[in-house]
Amino acid sequence: MRMRRMLLFVLLIPVLFLSGCFGLKSMENLTYVIAIGIDYDKEAEEYIVHLQAVDFTNVAKQEAPAPPAPNWIAKAKGKSLNHAVSKLYEKSQPALFFPHLKVVVLKENAIKYKMKEIMKDLARNRSIRHSIFIFGTKEPMEELFKLKALFNYPPVYSLLMKPGDVVGDNYVLQPKRLNHFTSRYYEPVGGAVIPSLDIAKKAWKKGDKTYPVLSINGGYFFQNVQFKGFMSLKDISGIKWIEEKKLKETYVLGDPKKPHSILGVISSKMDIKVKTDKEGKPMFKVKASADVEVLEELGGVSYSVISKDIKSQIKKEIQKSFQKGLEKDADILRLGVPWYRFHQNEYKKFTKTNAPDSYLSEDSLESIEVKVNMSTTNTYKFHVDQDGQGGE
Repeated sequence: MRMRRMLLFVLLIPVLFLSGCFGLKSMENLTYVIAIGIDYDKEAEEYIVHLQAVDFTNVAKQEAPAPPAPNWIAKAKGKSLNHAVSKLYEKSQPALFFPHLKVVVLKENAIKYKMKEIMKDLARNRSIRHSIFIFGTKEPMEELFKLKALFNYPPVYSLLMKPGDVVGDNYVLQPKRLNHFTSRYYEPVGGAVIPSLDIAKKAWKKGDKTYPVLSINGGYFFQNVQFKGFMSLKDISGIKWIEEKKLKETYVLGDPKKPHSILGVISSKMDIKVKTDKEGKPMFKVKASADVEVLEELGGVSYSVISKDIKSQIKKEIQKSFQKGLEKDADILRLGVPWYRFHQNEYKKFTKTNAPDSYLSEDSLESIEVKVNMSTTNTYKFHVDQDGQGGE
């Protein structure tokens, strides 16, 4: 009898372990939300929420692939963010499922007027991973969510869903994950930025039909949880030097109508040195370094001329970004971060009699030094002749 009981227990072990899966819902019984868009109507004092869901109806079918399914987009309004989302829960069959959320997109009004509340709501929601990406936009949310990737690929292959893979090293302003932005958003010094998306309507064509795609056109800046405004990529091109990432950016040197060289910057780095003046105010020295490839040498100029011109252009980028940040009262180059982290006594002394974000002025950036490590591409060899002239 005892042996029979033991044998029965052994046979039941697999059933006991597998029984935990019986309560799980299969793929087709859930609505997988992959993007959430948040807007705010100031006059009506209402949140406007858009959800984008992925279509799994053609997954694992044996027949030939069906044409790309249209995007599924839901919309609701509410007096709070949770109120608006709860309305969509009531009107969604199958039930909404958020753990696969990839991105949150904020319209400009939401960024301006409700950022603090939105950050708190995102932090409290246990269904949302903090590794998702965050973007801002001025574009209509439905138009943004309707866009597909090139070649009719599903939306999960677009800049919106896979910004790290799609953007690669080609953008001055890299996509930001929510946890990365959050860590900078709550810092008392240094700017925090949300990259901005726009729709490039004429970038591609398919036959005679234009094919709009998404691109990053600038960023929304914050400092010490205060919104500072929007800045275009043209104004903040120097921000790439603080990212310390690989790049693929092209520089045209010389006269724009008749350039003498075309260079590619493939890496960037910026070191910040801090000292305090007699009044306790921080002063900054910036040292930027880059690996540069000579892609084309067009004007027969010397190596020293190319080196001088690229250094001058990089220096102008950094200086311009600093100045544009001052206009918005934002430290977009994050010069104050090493001061706050490694000079705590000086920081505390300054903030006793001054506002925490008032440490920058026109003369705060004392100097900019640029160092370049120049090489040539594999297609030709650049050399310096005895007369100091470059050639192939």
